[in-house]
Amino acid sequence: MTDVQEKILSRLQQDAANATALETYWQQALPGAPIPSPEQFGIWARQHRGNISAFLSAVDQSVVKFEACGRTMCLDHLIRYVSRTANCFKFGEYERKAA
Repeated sequence: MTDVQEKILSRLQQDAANATALETYWQQALPGAPIPSPEQFGIWARQHRGNISAFLSAVDQSVVKFEACGRTMCLDHLIRYVSRTANCFKFGEYERKAA
């Protein structure tokens, strides 16, 4: 196996492990909330590969929103909210608003 193939395989394995960890974090942070598909967690793991903390912060924010909505957010709403919030954290929009 070449170096490039090994790097690709390593990245895929890390993404899969991160996706599993993100799903576990979601289930612990949002008990009773709808759970996205494993594919969605894989997308988030790849999108936030260099900054998983942005995703974790977004899930933490979604807990507040989920509770404020009376724990009635549908899966689509949760996915969109977490995705948008994670991107805000990733690109520093929350830090700029606070400054």
